[in-house]
Amino acid sequence: ALIAKKAASLKASVRIGRDGREPVDARSALLLMTLGAGHSDEVVVEASGEGASDALAEIVALVEADLDKEE
Repeated sequence: ALIAKKAASLKASVRIGRDGREPVDARSALLLMTLGAGHSDEVVVEASGEGASDALAEIVALVEADLDKEE
């Protein structure tokens, strides 16, 4: 949900894919869940449009973060 929320706040279009599957719109938490990606799985993140390079960096940082880690 954090990735979807961040993607929705960006001007660029961001898509995330896994295991050769067609990438999905990162603004949709439901579509992201259909990827079935878990901890240490490799995913592909792509961005296009205005601010694509910044959007890519922001989403990659979230994907790489251990969001399930207990503090």
